[in-house]
Amino acid sequence: MKYQQKIKHWQSLFIQQQNSGLSISDFCKQQKFATSTFYAWKKRIAKIDGDQPLQTQKQQLIPLLFEDVPEHQNTSLKLTTPTGYQLEFYEGLPHQKLNRILSMLK
Repeated sequence: MKYQQKIKHWQSLFIQQQNSGLSISDFCKQQKFATSTFYAWKKRIAKIDGDQPLQTQKQQLIPLLFEDVPEHQNTSLKLTTPTGYQLEFYEGLPHQKLNRILSMLK
């Protein structure tokens, strides 16, 4: 993995940890790496980013609208990508459409 890819990978892990509600220790256990590795990468990336904390990163909600979605439909499937994007799908979404949407994410 190239260094820039490693940086992006770790940045996404920092965001995942923040969104997980887990402590850093518990998150690291769940992901099967040492907390010292987590903190070492956090320190390394903070130096690169000019010591800007991750909390200053803005999140953006981009709705994906479908013409035939029933109004007031409850979501039943929620996916979170490794980079922290969250996708929610309603219960009645045909599997062909879901497959097509997911194939666009590759």
